[in-house]
Amino acid sequence: MNNKLLLALTSCALIMGLSACSSNETASTSNNSKAKAEEKAQKETEQAQKPEEKAKQEEKQRQEAEVQKQAEEKAKQEAEAQRQAEEKAKQEQAQREEQQRQEQEQVRKQQAAQAQKQREVKQQKKEEPELCGSPEVGITCEHVQKEWENEQKIEKELKEKEEREEREGLEYAKRKAQSFEDKEREKMSCDDAKNVLEQLKNAEQNPATKESIVKYQEKV
Repeated sequence: MNNKLLLALTSCALIMGLSACSSNETASTSNNSKAKAEEKAQKETEQAQKPEEKAKQEEKQRQEAEVQKQAEEKAKQEAEAQRQAEEKAKQEQAQREEQQRQEQEQVRKQQAAQAQKQREVKQQKKEEPELCGSPEVGITCEHVQKEWENEQKIEKELKEKEEREEREGLEYAKRKAQSFEDKEREKMSCDDAKNVLEQLKNAEQNPATKESIVKYQEKV
């Protein structure tokens, strides 16, 4: 009887031990499956997050590049605006200098003209120390008197020149006719001499000489 009881107790113990092992194995298997599932889900989440993170990183880089581009463009525009402002300032300075130069040149010309006028007035006063002549004859100043004298002198010189040319032309015609007459006296009649003198008259360009030839023709 004791053996039967011992055998029964041993069997119960074995059954209980096997049940505990089976429960532990089941729990362990369940835990392993759960861990694997969590690990798989985490990996899947990480894999799903990688493109999103990459897209975010690329967007961030794009935005940074755009900001850099805008900053460079702004700096370029500011530099261009500065260059244009400097160019405009140079042009305005050049215009002011040119305007100043022209104004100075105008002042210089005015001063020169004024100085010239003063010299002329001074010279005129020097040449016209007093009134002369009479209002009745239209000569009231010395320079008018001088102009009248100059005109008279010019007319006299022209008249003397004309008379001198006439005398010279007459003498020339006489010498020419006399020389021709001396050579052809014995061979030429009066009509022939007149014809020759007519030819000389037509060929002569000097009016005074031509007139002298005409006068000599009348004597032939």
